[in-house]
Amino acid sequence: MSISINTDRTNCKELIIEIEVLDLELIGKKASLTVNRIFNVKNGRGNDQIQKIKKEKFEIIQRKTIFKIQGIFSNISTKDLEIKHKCKVVIKKDWAIDIKTEHDINYELTRKPTKKALYLMMKPKDKFSYIKNLKAIDPLNRSLILLVFFFSGCLIVANTLIGLHDQMAPESMIWFYSHYGSSEKTYPLAKAFFGNLGVFAWARLFIKHQLKKYMDVFLKVKNNIPPSLVLPAKELVCGSSKVDLKQVKIRVVAGNMAHGSYQRRSGSNKRTVWFKKPIKALILYEQLITHVPAGAALSDYLTGEVAFKKAFEALFPSCMNGKTGVSFDWKIQLIHDEFIDQEIKMKAVKFPDQYFYFDEDSQIEDAA
Repeated sequence: MSISINTDRTNCKELIIEIEVLDLELIGKKASLTVNRIFNVKNGRGNDQIQKIKKEKFEIIQRKTIFKIQGIFSNISTKDLEIKHKCKVVIKKDWAIDIKTEHDINYELTRKPTKKALYLMMKPKDKFSYIKNLKAIDPLNRSLILLVFFFSGCLIVANTLIGLHDQMAPESMIWFYSHYGSSEKTYPLAKAFFGNLGVFAWARLFIKHQLKKYMDVFLKVKNNIPPSLVLPAKELVCGSSKVDLKQVKIRVVAGNMAHGSYQRRSGSNKRTVWFKKPIKALILYEQLITHVPAGAALSDYLTGEVAFKKAFEALFPSCMNGKTGVSFDWKIQLIHDEFIDQEIKMKAVKFPDQYFYFDEDSQIEDAA
């Protein structure tokens, strides 16, 4: 090998690439350096996504050339997604084959530990009573829910009957679902079943949205939060409930979410499965309020402060390529056992990389 690449000096604030020419005849030649970020969905059958971070053309004028690229180039590995970095150097030779070499960037950003079970807080299980929730919302919202419930039920029944008919009938007498796909035989009843799942999913989302109308709550804080911000909890949200709330829990959660997609085949059919899974999280604030009267301002019952610094110390920065990668999310949750939970999400923001730098000598206890 005529050149060597060293990235051992990389730190959390910059990527340091040292290129050493072993063959002195290469001095004076033109070369290029490319740094790529590779997103590998582990169920994606090797369909990696490559994001070009940096491409630099240069001339070799001495044995060692050092590049410093600002930013965080941390590898991240989860159950479903892996993010890694590679650098590639190409040296052009006049009358010979170009010299190419590629090197893995093996760096992981030091993060303060969080409780392993806390990632579930990004998607907590919602316990509520449909009957009490229906009574708590306006008559208009209640009527919309009943209408959607009735029509979606009728649609599912009708679609199932069509699937049964087409399953039993010859191809020349089907009503809607064919016995054949693009290249092989399929089952009309199975197609009807997946159609029913789509109707059910839509109806469920619509009904849950209407059930949340027992309360109007809004985010007050701005999206671009500096790590040094310490905010009184009463300045987080504004709004009120249409009914009395007892034993309601207010929680501010920050976390990393893994995003991606993969192809799933069923016979000749192929569909894309998208996922969004929590991988790391921590609670920034939590308060149990015993009673909030109907019509009262929720912010009047919030006490204490929210410090955002520990979120930037424990979590990874957002690292996305389109809809694939790891995001940095935070949300405010209002959790109640009788009514459907409220969740206020911060709009997706790419925080500057320098927000995630901290003194690596400072430690916190791992409460795993």
